[in-house]
Amino acid sequence: MKISYKEKQISILGNQRFFVLVIALLISAFAGAKDEEPQPISRQYYYPGGIFALTKSGRPVPEKLLTNPSVSGIVVRDRWRKLAPAEGQYNWSYLDNQFARINRTNKQISLILGYGGLSIPDWLLSKGIRLFNFTNANAFSRAYRQKISIPLFWDVEALDYKKQLISHAGARYTNQPGLTMVTAQCANALTGDWNIPKNEQDIEQWLELGYSSEKLISACKEIIDATMQAFPKQVVKMAVGPVPAKLGDKPTKVATEVVNYAMERYPGRFIVQRNNLSAVTPDPRKSKQLGVWSVIWNNRPASAAQMLWNASNTKSCRLNGQRKPCDSAMMLQQVIKIGLAYEVSHLEIYAIDLLSPYGAQISRDTALEFDGRRNN
Repeated sequence: MKISYKEKQISILGNQRFFVLVIALLISAFAGAKDEEPQPISRQYYYPGGIFALTKSGRPVPEKLLTNPSVSGIVVRDRWRKLAPAEGQYNWSYLDNQFARINRTNKQISLILGYGGLSIPDWLLSKGIRLFNFTNANAFSRAYRQKISIPLFWDVEALDYKKQLISHAGARYTNQPGLTMVTAQCANALTGDWNIPKNEQDIEQWLELGYSSEKLISACKEIIDATMQAFPKQVVKMAVGPVPAKLGDKPTKVATEVVNYAMERYPGRFIVQRNNLSAVTPDPRKSKQLGVWSVIWNNRPASAAQMLWNASNTKSCRLNGQRKPCDSAMMLQQVIKIGLAYEVSHLEIYAIDLLSPYGAQISRDTALEFDGRRNN
């Protein structure tokens, strides 16, 4: 039976006794398992699914995406510094316009409120809160090699301001008919993705400023709780990643504990995601050593993946692990197959690929694959 994407209540199979039994089995399965090794876990919930078009932040959604039958939903993004150009003042015009356009279709909406490092408003940085300063080492970022200052992930005052943004957005949008998912972010030094600066100077500075896994885990839980409360009708998802080993813990410790917390406290309402799906992502069909991707595998289908980059960029071949030469169609098809092998609920694919001649047939085939899974 097909599940309507417009439903605001997530269907739950089984009764409470069955749920308790499932949780007990999961706890037992995790007790002696290593984070890197995949576990055969099945969640008994329905999640928003299919292909989601990853559009540019603050830009109008291309009309062709809204009429593309292979596209289940649209990822709509806006940045904190644009949403709140001054303290206590909000500008919702972009989101209002895009929501209105998308709601005229049968597409789902996945909302990203970008409050990572590059999106933090100047008025917050000038408040005298404790800052972490680093040089952007991402060569594919527009701010490559720029000096960036961000509040500490666990700073109480900064967390309060983030929660204010989330609360105001929830009050405005939780009743939107097409909105099915909202992202939560906590270790986000650059964008809405998980990113923790990790060179030698960064590690020294983190430790000097009092970093601990407990502080970061607590901050992530606060953001998840705030997002769940602000958007009670949506599924909340979070992109996770590793913590630098030199900070003293296993790289997957924080992500695993945060995800376990959200899954247990908000059953059926949380999705864990990785935003770096590429041709060099560990393939669960071929390897049991999945690294941080084990968090995605172990929580399927309450999981999702976003393409690391667009396949149209054959100059860098970034989606192919920078292995040259590369072909757009072959890259896109290969990466999608790896994502589907993780049995994720949905994939976020760059709009430029979905609108391309090479992406048309690939997206149709992928949509049919998702439909087949949901009908079984």
